[in-house]
Amino acid sequence: MGLPGQSGVGVGILVIAPGRVSVAVWSPGLNQHRDSARGSLAVEPLAQETGWLILG
Repeated sequence: MGLPGQSGVGVGILVIAPGRVSVAVWSPGLNQHRDSARGSLAVEPLAQETGWLILG
């Protein structure tokens, strides 16, 4: 995703753009990494569109 984040077994993801914003998403259904599949799909384009990418 390009942002520091944490996922949990409750299918939620919390990502942080330091000094800018924190975003939490929740959606059932896990991907192969055992993260929220739809949550990942929602956060990645948001990070790209806003230029908040800070990790490789």
